[in-house]
Amino acid sequence: MATKKVVEAAHAEDVARKIWLAGVGAYGRMFAEATDRVGKATGSANELFEQLVARGEALEDQVRDRLAENEATQKVAGVIGKIQDFRAGQRAALKSRVETVRKAVDEAIAPFNPLALARQVEELTKRVEALEGKRVGAKPVVAKAAKTARRAVAAKRPAARAKR
Repeated sequence: MATKKVVEAAHAEDVARKIWLAGVGAYGRMFAEATDRVGKATGSANELFEQLVARGEALEDQVRDRLAENEATQKVAGVIGKIQDFRAGQRAALKSRVETVRKAVDEAIAPFNPLALARQVEELTKRVEALEGKRVGAKPVVAKAAKTARRAVAAKRPAARAKR
């Protein structure tokens, strides 16, 4: 009996191993087939893409030809052209109006423009400094003359007092 159990256990292990190996074999086969299919797909992907592009171009040409023959499409295209021309005219008119308003606003705020006012203040400051420089330059000459005149007057006074 013991040998029978050992034989059954060995047989069970052998069956389990075979099941395991069958699973590994199936996985290997699926992996190989998938790799082959991916290789074929990538090789034919560029060809397939080019075929689709060619087919799309042919369909686009057919649709354009049909639309060109259709009177309603031609009318719609004419209306679209008129709308685009109208929009261009409106856009030009709007730009002109905006430019007119911008110029009017610029002229209205020009006296209050801080940059222009700063330039004017700098210019006036330079002019004032130039005028003060002339006055200051002339002042010592006047002061010298006044000092000399005072000395002369002072020199004459004692002589006049002495004569009295």
